[in-house]
Amino acid sequence: MNALRQDLTVTSGNDLLIGLNNKTSNALVPAGVKFERGDLVDVDETTNELSHVASATSFCAIMTLDITAAQATSHNSKGIEVPIYTQGTFDPFECKVNGTKLDKAGRLLARAYANKNLPGVELHMPHGVADV
Repeated sequence: MNALRQDLTVTSGNDLLIGLNNKTSNALVPAGVKFERGDLVDVDETTNELSHVASATSFCAIMTLDITAAQATSHNSKGIEVPIYTQGTFDPFECKVNGTKLDKAGRLLARAYANKNLPGVELHMPHGVADV
């Protein structure tokens, strides 16, 4: 059996993860589209392909890693999926929309959206940290 090897390096350069019970799934990446660790993403229900969200109120998963446009093109052409977080506890200060960290209003919207629509995703303020 031939195995396709991913050309991605997973790093944990930020404190995106707060909890220990994080779960992942896999999805396809569109060719030529860059994603960053912490990006809030959506997954097409017919193609299982990732897309960037326009706002903090329309995501269903969080990117686990950085992927360049070139890597996305390579993975897409080979049908290789990348991991995404689908459950767990995350720091909203490390969450992004299309590579841009959420501002205070965005963090509030994302947290409210997750509380109402994503029972497995918790955007939890770090202990003792006020969102100012």
